[in-house]
Amino acid sequence: MVRVRLQTKFLLSMVLITAGLTSLSLLLVRQSVRSEVRQEIFSDLQNSVSTFQSFQREKVVTLSHSADLLADLPNLRALMTTHDEATIQMALHRSGNWPAAICLCWLTAVAPW
Repeated sequence: MVRVRLQTKFLLSMVLITAGLTSLSLLLVRQSVRSEVRQEIFSDLQNSVSTFQSFQREKVVTLSHSADLLADLPNLRALMTTHDEATIQMALHRSGNWPAAICLCWLTAVAPW
């Protein structure tokens, strides 16, 4: 049977205690960092959604203003009073005014004509 000296037992127990405490502290730090990262990601995601919704509202307002401006154009107002979709499409296609066509789609969706 092998005899282990007291110094070796003491050293071995100190190494095991140190390794155990180090492992425990690393696990606690890992859990803390993981929790903090999840909270930051959640917060950033909420900020991104809020920013996107704000941008979307601004885009709708801008499109509405563009439609209002286009609705006041005399030639477009005269064109819209025809109520003939083929005539409207042909006139927009000939003029090459595709931004107006896009706004016209918005205008026809919201206008009470």
